[in-house]
Amino acid sequence: MPNDDTVKPPASEPDSLRTGPGRYFNLMNTIIGLPIVTILGGLVASYIQYSIAYQEKIASRGAEELKAASETFNDISKKFAEAQTLQQMLLSDFSTAIDSNADSSEHTLAAKHARSIFPTYEKVSNALLGAADVMAYDAERYIDWASDLASGSENKRPYSDPITHGNLRFSDFDCEYHVPYFSGPSASGTNTCLSGNTDQARDPPSPVARICPRKKSNDASPILIDWYSEKHEVITMHYCFQALHDRLMKVRFWASQEETSSEAKAAFQAEREQMQSAIDHQSLRLTAFMSLGLFRIDSIQLRYRPISFECQIPFFKPSHGCRPVTLAP
Repeated sequence: MPNDDTVKPPASEPDSLRTGPGRYFNLMNTIIGLPIVTILGGLVASYIQYSIAYQEKIASRGAEELKAASETFNDISKKFAEAQTLQQMLLSDFSTAIDSNADSSEHTLAAKHARSIFPTYEKVSNALLGAADVMAYDAERYIDWASDLASGSENKRPYSDPITHGNLRFSDFDCEYHVPYFSGPSASGTNTCLSGNTDQARDPPSPVARICPRKKSNDASPILIDWYSEKHEVITMHYCFQALHDRLMKVRFWASQEETSSEAKAAFQAEREQMQSAIDHQSLRLTAFMSLGLFRIDSIQLRYRPISFECQIPFFKPSHGCRPVTLAP
């Protein structure tokens, strides 16, 4: 057996920790310390689970909003593009048919083509004009509101938008002059429409167009068209399409029966360039609507993009604020 003098007895706790207050504090550390660690660990785990679930919910909602916006954008763009293309075709066919420099075969081919597309044009244009209000409010709900980064900070309430087909009809809205404009300062004119001054210069192009009523008065207020609103773009595009549709009555009548009077041909010759300019302006409006729509859809993607990791750390707020994750190009 080894020498007992070489065996060291096990270390024992100090008397102060085995008796009196020391024993009490040692017991409390054992009772309280472990549950606190467990609770803190549970809270951190719960926060991580909640953060993941919340981000998944946001991503799911973002996917729904993005799908609705894309479908609305595609639907409106395709309907206007089809109707405007058919308008251009009818105008071109009629121009060829009455062109004295074209030969008889060109006249016959133009008339035949116009008769073949005329029923489609009437069907498409009637459907487009009949869906004016629905398409405008769909653009507002699924594109404008969905892409508004501040829309969650205030409740949406029912309101009366002065931009309607009726108000445009009774105002000095000029489809040739008032076209979408996305740069430069906003309109800076007065808030009233002065009467008795028909030579007053128009406001320069602006992201917000001021439109006064035809019968001006000193107490009349202009209506404001926001070119950054897809709803306002749809309403003005509808209004100008219908105005051109009505002006093409002679062309539509010719396409429906091929023959037309010499007086009608002469009248068309006088305004052919104006009609072509109107169709070109409609193309500009559609291009502006599509450009703005892509910008809005990208804003929806940004709005529902997950926030950066540092923003998810408990009790920590980055100095630069919480921002969406930046994606690689």
